Amino acid sequence: DDNEELLILPHGEYEFNIAQYVYEMLVLSLPHRRVHPGVEDGSLESDVLDKLDELRVSNPEEENNTNITDPRWDALKKLKTDNNL
Repeated sequence: DDNEELLILPHGEYEFNIAQYVYEMLVLSLPHRRVHPGVEDGSLESDVLDKLDELRVSNPEEENNTNITDPRWDALKKLKTDNNL
């Protein structure tokens, strides 16, 4: 039978295991990822989040270009951004 929604019991059977059906229904009804509402709108205040912001590794591209970099690396970065395959 091609219809997965239809369960056919053999003649004489009076019980069947619905554990797999209930499990699939519960797993598919839950979201893959739960996000706190305060995280979505940016209003969540926490000491842990403050500490994570303090310890975050800074991205050199975000900083001002006051650091002098090796021109060879700049040439390699240019190849990386220019070559869009």
